[in-house]
Amino acid sequence: MVGGMTTIKRSALALSAAALMGLSLSACGSNGGSSAPTNASQEDFCKTFEDASSTIDDTASDSDQADQAHKVADSLKKVGTPSDMSSDARQGFEIFVDFLGKVDASEVKKLNDSSSSSDNNPFSGDDKTKVEAFLQYTTTKCIPTGSPSDLPSVPTELPSQ
Repeated sequence: MVGGMTTIKRSALALSAAALMGLSLSACGSNGGSSAPTNASQEDFCKTFEDASSTIDDTASDSDQADQAHKVADSLKKVGTPSDMSSDARQGFEIFVDFLGKVDASEVKKLNDSSSSSDNNPFSGDDKTKVEAFLQYTTTKCIPTGSPSDLPSVPTELPSQ
């Protein structure tokens, strides 16, 4: 099931700046994102956000993916956001959590059946800008930074036998 939920999964993880462009969520009203705490530690927030990677399985049925999205929403709502998050990013968090908390199997199917990323992006105007601000925040705060020299090296030769 490539498409909608895969893009949600990538966006939820904010693994790269490309996730911002591949966003495939829609605003679906309020489901309590606004009631999430605003004093989460950076560590707790990022860990919860990163844990979403193992929660949404893009090979699962549309119904199972919707259920998994609801679990992600519950986790994010429980931990909340750090106090240094901008107002726009916080509102984007609320839109994101509200969507995940309400998505149903038919919406997942529609996202999964979309033929292009533009079909997968029903956001427009302020909602899109705010969700992008939220995802930019997660990219900036939760993705480790460093030069390639900071990363472990990969051997270029295989050991001889």
